[in-house]
Amino acid sequence: MTNEERRAKLRFTLLGVAWVLPLLLTAATRVEGETRTVIDTSASFDYPSIKIGGDGLGLLAYYDRDNANLKVAHCNDLACTGATITTLDSSGDVGQEASLAIGIDGLGLIAYLNYTDFKLKVAHCNNAACSSATLSTLGDADGAISMAIGADDRGLIAYHDSFSGIMVAHCSDVACTTATTAPLANRAMPYTAVAVGTDDRALIAFQDSVTNRMEVAHCSDLACSSASISEVD
Repeated sequence: MTNEERRAKLRFTLLGVAWVLPLLLTAATRVEGETRTVIDTSASFDYPSIKIGGDGLGLLAYYDRDNANLKVAHCNDLACTGATITTLDSSGDVGQEASLAIGIDGLGLIAYLNYTDFKLKVAHCNNAACSSATLSTLGDADGAISMAIGADDRGLIAYHDSFSGIMVAHCSDVACTTATTAPLANRAMPYTAVAVGTDDRALIAFQDSVTNRMEVAHCSDLACSSASISEVD
C-alpha cells in the first residue's frame, strides 16, 4: 500500500469525525456560568489533548490544521485565562492524533502522527511549559494514537498501522527515544483508548473492523507484549 493509498483510506475512515477545538471559539464569554477563553487564534485546530503538568498548570497539545504543525499551549494560570503557545514540530504534516501524558518527571510526553510519511512520533518536553522538546520517530503508523504512562513510568502507546492493525509501543525510557512494539489485533479499526489498571497492566479498547463491536485487550505485562482480548459490546 502506497502512502497516497494510505492517506485516501485514512481520510475515508475519519470522514465526519474530525472536530475543532471548542476552547478556541470565543473569548471570555459567559455560557451557563462558565468562562471560555481564546487560547490560540492563529489557525484552525484538531485533535486536542490536555493534562495537568508537574507545575499544576494545564498543558494542551493539538494539531494546527492550517499550518500542519504540532503545537502546545501552556496555561499561565489555573483557569487558563491565557497561555504560552509553542510550535513543537513543523517537519512536514505533523501533529494529527496528538495524545498527551505527563511523565514521572512531570514533563509532557506527546505521541502523534507524521502524516507525510505515516510514522509514529513522540515529543518529550524539555520543561514544564514545553517551549522545546526532544523528538523521536518510533515506526509506521496511520492513526488511532492513544497513550498512558505505565506502572514502570514509561509511555505505552496504542496506534493503528494499515499493515498490522492495532499495535502497542512500549517506551524504552522516560523520553521515549526508542520503543519496543508488539501487534495487538489485526482486525481493528483505527480508534483506540488506553488506561492502566490497579494491577499495573494496561487495558486497551478498540473496535473490531469485522464485527464492529467494542473489544478490550488486557495486557499480560508492562510492555503489553501479549494480551487477552474480550468482546465488550
